Amino acid sequence: MSMTEPRTIAVDSLEVSFQIAGRADAPRLVLLHGFPLDRRMWTPALDRLGEQFHVYAFDLPGFGGSARIADSETMPMLADWLARVLPAAEIDSPIILCGLSMGGYIALEFAARHREWLSHLVLCDTKTAADTEEARAGRLALADSVGETGMEPVAATMLEKLVAPETLADNRPLVASVQKMMLDSDPASVAAVSRGMAARRDTSDVVAGLTIPLLSIVGESDSLTSPGMMDEFTRRARNGRLVVIPAAGHLSPMEQPKAFAAAVIEFVSRRR
Repeated sequence: MSMTEPRTIAVDSLEVSFQIAGRADAPRLVLLHGFPLDRRMWTPALDRLGEQFHVYAFDLPGFGGSARIADSETMPMLADWLARVLPAAEIDSPIILCGLSMGGYIALEFAARHREWLSHLVLCDTKTAADTEEARAGRLALADSVGETGMEPVAATMLEKLVAPETLADNRPLVASVQKMMLDSDPASVAAVSRGMAARRDTSDVVAGLTIPLLSIVGESDSLTSPGMMDEFTRRARNGRLVVIPAAGHLSPMEQPKAFAAAVIEFVSRRR
């Protein structure tokens, strides 16, 4: 498998950073990372995915090497941003779109607003329900405070929620990688996305209306978006399948990259 150096293009006069892996003649797989991480979270799975796909891993606006686009980045706004980025990156339709957590929220809005691009949808460790009032208040409080406190308190609070207990205990390199991505994140961009996620709508209707195959992947120990939660919305899809990955938490592609990649490859190969 070949992997390129990170690339940068200008979209709406703002920088967008991404990385390409795999075979140019293979189906196009676009990856959207979770919060508050960047495209590096996909690195453990890229080798295996690249054997079967032409993979594009993007830094979402304000994360990694991509410029922030607004003080409040809503999920529809980010879905429309992706629709402008794809042709600018010389990506043709159809694509397989895969998003984790926040990336899943964006992928669902993309499916609602730009479904002509999609052949398959993969949702990882995410949910369709809007935030509860308590969760919404927490996101807005984070947005208000992160500029003063920086990313250290965010990273300390989130780490145990993002990975399975066995990952936390036994995989120190992965834990260090997750911590570094969080600490590298720009506080103003974290605030912008936190406000956008707080305003997110319920997208259960998007799943119910899908005419393309849907794969839902979740870590068995995910405490943020549980297997039961993902099973409930996956059942709404006409052509949906749920895969639960053992020994993984909220970051299943990082914690168990071989199992994650195998699930995606099997799903696409059977539903072409």
